[in-house]
Amino acid sequence: MKLFLPLLILLVYFGFWPRPWFIYAILVYFSIVCLALFYYLNTLGANRWKPDLALLDKSQFKEFKSFMGFATLNGLGASLALRLDIAMITAMISLEAVAIYGIIMTISNVMEIPAKALNQISSPVISTSWTNGNHENIQDVYQKSSVYGLIGGLFLFLLLYFIWPDIIQLMSGKNKFDLHTVLMVFSFLSIARIIDLVTGVNSIIISYSNDYKFHMYFLLVLGGLNFILNFLLLPKYGIIGAAIATAISYVIFNLIKYIFVQVRFGFRLHFGSHILIIASGLFCFVVLSLVNTTFHPIVNLCLKSITIATIYGLLMYILNPGGEIRQIVFENLNKLPFIRRIRS
Repeated sequence: MKLFLPLLILLVYFGFWPRPWFIYAILVYFSIVCLALFYYLNTLGANRWKPDLALLDKSQFKEFKSFMGFATLNGLGASLALRLDIAMITAMISLEAVAIYGIIMTISNVMEIPAKALNQISSPVISTSWTNGNHENIQDVYQKSSVYGLIGGLFLFLLLYFIWPDIIQLMSGKNKFDLHTVLMVFSFLSIARIIDLVTGVNSIIISYSNDYKFHMYFLLVLGGLNFILNFLLLPKYGIIGAAIATAISYVIFNLIKYIFVQVRFGFRLHFGSHILIIASGLFCFVVLSLVNTTFHPIVNLCLKSITIATIYGLLMYILNPGGEIRQIVFENLNKLPFIRRIRS
């Protein structure tokens, strides 16, 4: 999908694929993926296509239905709670404001990449650890997800924040975008993402525990807060108010989860490494604020990306937050063929 979608967009942009057929291409792609997955599962030879509920006794089936139901509601609740701002901007401001806000939000969603990766990695580990009663392993995953999530999230924030002027210059409707408004909205949305990363995989910990129902209750709080804050802030501050509402809602939502995980399960985060990471981010922000590139937007994008990656990467290597950055670098360097040849 990461290759197909950009390729399809470029084909439409350059006129090689009719725009009305865009959705048909997406449908065909997912149909092919679905068939390929069925074929792959069939080759494994370990699947029975006919459901057999007799494998579960009544108590297990009841628990299974309960967990499945709450898991579904969790997914729906998260989607609705975090999309209220779009609906309310449409109703209270204008469709043009939604278009601008939607573009900013879409780009800020890039900062969710570390969280999604960490959740995918940690979910089976935490599930198994709960089953085995290995609380030390859950604590270790919880701490590491917080540290390395913040490292990735802060890097993406710095990168996106400083390339926004160049992104706007490359847009066809650039006159509709006010840079100050864009950066304000992006900053508040980024605060929400960073807070979510700092508090680690607390949602995963709660969702795989016996108290998984509480996560849905917390989502209801998030949705209610988001609605009330948007209703109060949108008329006065416009789309910046929507971003502020999201940031405040996220802070309270994650604070509730953090307290719950600590009080209910005894898992807590230690913030020594976080201070080093944030200090590094502030240093990079100051340095990059003093740099002014006046080249073509694409050249500026490349130069800024290289500069941010170099400065931030060196700081992470030197300060070594979490205690494993250097080890990870060395392990990956040792896998390179030319390094192996030099050592041999």
